Formats: sequence, structure tokens, C-alpha cells
Amino acid sequence: MSLLQQHLQQHFNASEVGELDLHVRIDWQSDSLDVHIGSGTLNWFDGDAGAKTEPELTLFFSDEQCALDIFNGRRSPIDAFMHSDFRSSGYIIWTFALLRIFAAPALQAPASTVSEAD
Repeated sequence: MSLLQQHLQQHFNASEVGELDLHVRIDWQSDSLDVHIGSGTLNWFDGDAGAKTEPELTLFFSDEQCALDIFNGRRSPIDAFMHSDFRSSGYIIWTFALLRIFAAPALQAPASTVSEAD
């Protein structure tokens, strides 16, 4: 299991999945991961199983460290995009939703503390 797959497994936030139901490919220079995200679950494709269906979203990173830095919040996805280190083949909303689903806990927004005035 790659460092990236370990990070994604550990930081998967099922409550952020919502209505998403999609096959995602995470691709970098030397490898790739295929995963299905839906109904609050994360399921990895084994071996060539992911190749049998085309993903609805593919995230391309220059290398595994770039992907880890983005998911850990050490690097901005916008900065990485501007330097051609990160791109996506799908809807930008899905891309940012996916980044949030796997964000390290410090990057996840706190629950709203706004209350209505009486």
C-alpha cells in the first residue's frame, strides 16, 4: 500500500461524501489508485479491476509527494495547478469535494457555531 493510499484510507471522512457516487482515479507519475466512493464508503479496486470501467473523475499529480502535500494541506491545490503539478479531468466541484473528503482533520471546517438571535 502506497503512502498516499494509507493517507486516504486514514483520513476518509464518510460524513463529507453526501450524495457522491463515483469512480475516482488518482494518478501520479509512477502509479495510480482507483477507488469507488459512495454511500459513505470507500472501496479500492484491486489490480486491474479499476481499469474495467472509466472513472468519472481523474486527479493527476506530478508525483505522490505532491498529492500527499495537497491532501495534508501543506500545499494549495490552486498553487499546484498553476505550476502544472495538479489537474483534474472532471467537474471542479467534484475535485474540491474529493479533496475535502480526504482532508487531514486540521483542514476540515469546524461545525457551524452561528446561532439565531431570540
